[in-house]
Amino acid sequence: MKLLLHACCGPCSLEPTRILRAAGHDLAIYYANSNIAPADEHVRRLATLRTWADGEGLPVIEGLYDPAAWKACAGRVGTAALAAIGGDVLRSATEPSAREARCRACYRLRLSETARTAAELGFDGVGTTLSVSPYQFTEVIGEELERAAAGAGVRAVFEDFRPFYDEAVRRSRALGMYRQNYCGCRFSEAEAEAERKARKAARAAERAARTEAQAAERAAAEAERAARRAERAAYDAKQAKKRAVLKALRERRRETHDGPTGRDGAQHEQQGPRDGHRHFETPPARPLAAWLAKRVRPLKAKRRAAARRIGGSDAGWSWGRDRSRPRLANRSPSQPAPTRP
Repeated sequence: MKLLLHACCGPCSLEPTRILRAAGHDLAIYYANSNIAPADEHVRRLATLRTWADGEGLPVIEGLYDPAAWKACAGRVGTAALAAIGGDVLRSATEPSAREARCRACYRLRLSETARTAAELGFDGVGTTLSVSPYQFTEVIGEELERAAAGAGVRAVFEDFRPFYDEAVRRSRALGMYRQNYCGCRFSEAEAEAERKARKAARAAERAARTEAQAAERAAAEAERAARRAERAAYDAKQAKKRAVLKALRERRRETHDGPTGRDGAQHEQQGPRDGHRHFETPPARPLAAWLAKRVRPLKAKRRAAARRIGGSDAGWSWGRDRSRPRLANRSPSQPAPTRP
């Protein structure tokens, strides 16, 4: 079928032309978009479309650019719809019902022009690339294409190209094509800007909330660390107090027991536990007679018993830690060495 395909821009033409050509249609592209504003944007989109279409061998027919005609129909409907919602542009962007009437009027203007041109130039049918975008009203596009084709006496070739939108995006980016960030009319430009600002504000609010949550977490962690430090300081103070008390007790005990003479007037030796030598135990604060009876007298008795076993007196003998083996102390050379019994 010889088909005149209405195109809104280059990126949206990639997949529809591929699919329609694969179906055997003989295509020509018709660029009729009086809705696009400003005029520089209209020129830029047309140039992008022509550059790509020339490489594909597709003819491009430029329609009449008449912003006044668009303003008289779709522009008037859009202004009334926006006034009905109090001029809330963001609401118009996010509520499809607030802009459907405006978009229908826009579709009707462009598709009617395309269908009349198709009939004048001898094309068998008419189609559009508008249905590739998920942001358009696909059912309304189909209805208006059928209406325009019936009015011009040509066949409507409508297909929902939305499943191929992601591939069109990928291909257009790979080709380095200019990709606009709004549909084309002044209403859609304002709506796109409002949506960008809303997304930016939402991201800022999310970052602020995340920062606040992180600050709260940091404050809680710092409070926990401070509590642990306080607990440790209290423990250290308690231990320091205990050490001070123990030190005072040791000082008092040293003052009591470590003079040149003990309480009983007798001199005593005191050596450290690691010197490896025999030392006398500091007598406790009790009667000297009891201490002698427990410590000194049994030692003398052991010495006398040992002396009797070897048949001599205990004079001149001293004893090491192994009390079973005597050793000589201060023995003169003329004295004979003792023998074991």
